[in-house]
Amino acid sequence: MNIDAYLHQVHAATVRLRDIVSSINSVVENSINKKIDEIKKMLLFDTQLALSRVWSVDKFVELQIKSIDAQGRKLHEGIKEVENALQVLQLIKLISGFFVLGLIMLFIDTQWTLTRYLLPIFSILFLAQ
Repeated sequence: MNIDAYLHQVHAATVRLRDIVSSINSVVENSINKKIDEIKKMLLFDTQLALSRVWSVDKFVELQIKSIDAQGRKLHEGIKEVENALQVLQLIKLISGFFVLGLIMLFIDTQWTLTRYLLPIFSILFLAQ
């Protein structure tokens, strides 16, 4: 394979990788934003339960504590989901960075090989003629 075809393949691979990473990032970021919006709208105090009827103080406190505990668990789960999604996003960026670094190293290695071995051979062949 000549160097132009090789460079074209490397460029095409990096473009595909960039598109894939961009798609994954948008999906993950959308899920993060959606979950953050859900967390923003969350109320620990259940107003519907509080206003549904007249309560004795003890019963009202008991039911509100149960409601707050349930909402607190949902809140904790939502925060964990956001944390996990952020870790996935960081991992994707790290992996894509290593992939690009690998392509750069491969390109540098190819350039070094061309400079070190092939160019002297070509110069000898052309100078001999």
